[in-house]
Amino acid sequence: MALQDRHRWMAANVAAAFNMLDRVNYVESTLGEYNNLKKLNDFLEGKSKHKHIFVYYQRPDVPNDQGELVDAKGDAKLMITTGEHEDVRIKNRAVYFLRNVPDSKPVKADIACDGDLLFGEMAASPLESLNTGLMDVFRPVIVQSASLDWASCETDQATEFKSAFEKFTTELSQGIQSLSGGIDLRIPEATDADMRSLSYNDIAKDHPELVTSYERLLEEWCVQIEKYLEQTLETQQKETGDPGPR
Repeated sequence: MALQDRHRWMAANVAAAFNMLDRVNYVESTLGEYNNLKKLNDFLEGKSKHKHIFVYYQRPDVPNDQGELVDAKGDAKLMITTGEHEDVRIKNRAVYFLRNVPDSKPVKADIACDGDLLFGEMAASPLESLNTGLMDVFRPVIVQSASLDWASCETDQATEFKSAFEKFTTELSQGIQSLSGGIDLRIPEATDADMRSLSYNDIAKDHPELVTSYERLLEEWCVQIEKYLEQTLETQQKETGDPGPR
C-alpha cells in the first residue's frame, strides 16, 4: 500500500509538530509501515469506531522490577494509537487528527488537505493547557470585562453563567495544583526473596533484615507525610486565611 496525498499531508504535519522537518522521509516511511498504514486507512475510511487518532513521538513504556512503567532504552519512536487498546501513555506533545465528516463517509485519501480532516497538537498535560486557556484568555473576557455585550441573554442568566464559569475555573485550577503537587515516597529496594510466596510469619522468621528495613522505611514515610501536611496547611492559611481541617 503506497502513501497518497492525504497521508503525505499528515506526515508533513507530524514532522512539523515534532520539529522533524528535516526527517519527513522518516515520518512517511513510519506511517507507511503495514500496521500503521492500516490504522490510518481504517481511520480515514470510517472503518474505525473512533473519529480521532493520535501520533506520539517518545520512547515506549516497559515495566521495571516493581511493575511500574518506565521509558525503554533507545531512541524515541513514532507511535500511532487511538488511545483505547494500546497501553501507551502520553509523555510529551501529541498530534491528533479528527474526522470532520459523518461516520459512514470516508475521507478522500487522494486529496491532500480539506475540511474533512482536522489537525491539532496536544500537550502532555491537557488539563493544564485547558486551565491556561480558560484563566488567561476566556476568564478576563467573560468575568472581568464590564463592556461585554451579552446580546439577547438576560442579566440573570449572564450573572449565573459568569458565576458558574468562575467557580469551574477556580476548582479546575485547585484540582490541577493538587495533582501536580504531592510528595515522592521512596520505593522499597528490590530483594531476592519472593515475597508473594511467603507468609508474614515466614518473612519475620527467615528475613528479619527485611522487617527492620520496612520499619525504617515506614518511619521515613510518616515523617515525610507529616511535613507535607504541615507545609500544605501553612500555605493554605497564607493564601485563604483558612487554617484547614484539624
